[in-house]
Amino acid sequence: MVDALHLTEIIKQKGFRLTIARQNVVDMVCKSLYPFTAEEMYAQLKEQGIGRATVFRTLKLLQELDVLVRVHLEEGCQHYQLSAATINASHCHTEDHHHDRIICRHCGEISYLDECPMKTNVNEIAKRSGYRIQGHHLDLYGVCRGCDK
Repeated sequence: MVDALHLTEIIKQKGFRLTIARQNVVDMVCKSLYPFTAEEMYAQLKEQGIGRATVFRTLKLLQELDVLVRVHLEEGCQHYQLSAATINASHCHTEDHHHDRIICRHCGEISYLDECPMKTNVNEIAKRSGYRIQGHHLDLYGVCRGCDK
């Protein structure tokens, strides 16, 4: 679980207001162990008087701040998950620093690869295409050990 104080500091440092509603969204995000949808988050927070638009805007803000990443799961609905940089409390966002993922299609568990298996291929693609590649992500999908039993 990620400390909500860490995320609130990121929001404040980037010059955004930390309203009570945003704080409630941040608290819920930090408690989430598995990928979640914006609708699931809203369903949990609406009883506290937090509106759908606030939840969606806050999740979008957290994604723009590299706190959250979007994950595509089998049912096709857009899910969110804390970014590896957030989990590792790392703030290194250079072109060479990213985390490719393996995602369980059943439970949504995410494992991060220690190194990029695409690095050589990306460099070769850049050479052949003439593009200056600014980033990429690789999501591998499968079934985790726990769900495969």
